[in-house]
Amino acid sequence: MRSSIALLVATLVFPVVLQAQKPRERDLKLPIGGMPGALDAITDVAGVEVGHTTLISGSGKLVVGNGPVRTGVTVIHPRGKANADPVFAAWFTLNGNGEMTGTTWVQESGLLEGPVAITNTHSVGVVRDTIIGWEVSQKNALQPWWLPVVAETYDGGLNDINGFHVKPEHVVAALDGASGGVPKEGLKEENVEAVEKGFANLKRHVENVRKFGVPVVVAVNRFTYDTPAEIDLVKKIAVEAGAEGAFLSEVWAKGGDGGRELAEAVVSAAGKKSEFRFLYELNLPIKQKIETIAKEIYGADGVTYLPEADRKIRLYTRMGYANLPICMAKTHLSLSHDQNLKGRPRGFVVPIRDVRLSAGAGFLYPLLGEMRTMPGLPSEPAGEKVDLDDQGRVVGLF
Repeated sequence: MRSSIALLVATLVFPVVLQAQKPRERDLKLPIGGMPGALDAITDVAGVEVGHTTLISGSGKLVVGNGPVRTGVTVIHPRGKANADPVFAAWFTLNGNGEMTGTTWVQESGLLEGPVAITNTHSVGVVRDTIIGWEVSQKNALQPWWLPVVAETYDGGLNDINGFHVKPEHVVAALDGASGGVPKEGLKEENVEAVEKGFANLKRHVENVRKFGVPVVVAVNRFTYDTPAEIDLVKKIAVEAGAEGAFLSEVWAKGGDGGRELAEAVVSAAGKKSEFRFLYELNLPIKQKIETIAKEIYGADGVTYLPEADRKIRLYTRMGYANLPICMAKTHLSLSHDQNLKGRPRGFVVPIRDVRLSAGAGFLYPLLGEMRTMPGLPSEPAGEKVDLDDQGRVVGLF
């Protein structure tokens, strides 16, 4: 097995899925020095975002082109995918003779432009080319050319490396799906500090529901790796935020009994006296309703309108549809229009790209930022983890 070890801005970690999890460095307590940050991850560095697409399918004897497949691609955006500014960089090979594209330009310019990626040995080319196409689509024109840094690791002992299973869409999913905060792997370890930090988002949601004059119940969709300390903290700060409480939902594992506590809490809250009120009056101008939602629910400082949105608003007003309610089309990954603004973002302005009419359903829906209205799958569909083991048993469901 050959490998390359390169130091370039940060250490690249390629996600490998094994049947039996090997000990982590933090478990072995190796004396490497330094102090980890709150997340114990590269994303402790402000602005760094990590994304990956992991491909897992098939088992048994290798058939080139069919599998088994155990591979993927990881990308690191040093300043986040929305920031095209380069970072100072250098590279050094400790040993090995593995491939890493773009290093000559790093050495000559002293800069890293764009993301760093790592994939299997035979997929370096498709990852490199896809990154160039992605940068061009983002209009990140630092100069007339792009020389992305893409490193390789040989995974042919586990994977059908000659089947070329990493496709451009997998690379784009990793580039677009990159985020900061706790890495997915880290979510499986107790991190009470991260839970408390992330509660700023939930607190805003509790406040938003209370603006409608009704009681709030928080549902805790428990994962197998959620610890009692983390759940107790959620329950405590949910009440402090103004909710009736936070109650467990374990229906996926226990059926109806797993939802009894939550259901009883909802019935109890529904029986309490409330003073329901709408957020805005329907007879307000379209823009005023949009701006009320943006400021009162998302916490935005204001709203901007592209020419097409302005034109549509004038059109619908003339047609007599100005009194319809508003249904905002936005990302679910942030309170704002931008999926990269995590937690409880402040100081942002919501851009309205377009406003569309659903006359039959009876509402107007503004499009926020780059939001599309076609449904799509997540960057890692859960179905990709479902498989059969050598005994014919289903694995990967939970």
